[in-house]
Amino acid sequence: MASIREALDMRKLLGIAALAVAALAVAVAPASAQDKRVRMQMQSNFASSLALLGPNANFTVEQIRRLSNGSVDIKFFEPGALVPPGQAFDAVSTGALDAAWATPGFWTGKDIAFAVFATVPFGPGLG
Repeated sequence: MASIREALDMRKLLGIAALAVAALAVAVAPASAQDKRVRMQMQSNFASSLALLGPNANFTVEQIRRLSNGSVDIKFFEPGALVPPGQAFDAVSTGALDAAWATPGFWTGKDIAFAVFATVPFGPGLG
C-alpha cells in the first residue's frame, strides 16, 4: 500500500514540477523576445576627422551593425564626449563605458604588455 501512495505522491510532485517549469517558460519568454538588440557606447581616443584612425572607427561600427543584422548597435562618441580623454580604459574597466577605440599604446602605463600590440612587428625598419 505504501508503494502505491509513494507512486501517487511522485506523480503529483512531477506534475507540479512540470507546471512550474511551464509557468517559468511562459513568464521568461516575453522578456527575452522583447528586444534582442545589444546597444553599446563606444568612445574614441581619436577624432572621427583624423585621417586613417578616425574614419576606421565609424567603419568598424557600421561593419559590426551590418554583420550582426542590426542586433549589435554601437553608438560612436568623439573623444571626451562621455569620459575625459585618456580615461576610456578605466571607464571600460569599471563598466561606465562599453567600449573604447584607441591604440593599445595609450595603455602601456596600465600594463607594459600593451606595448607588444602597439608596435610594428620586428621594428619599423623591416621591409
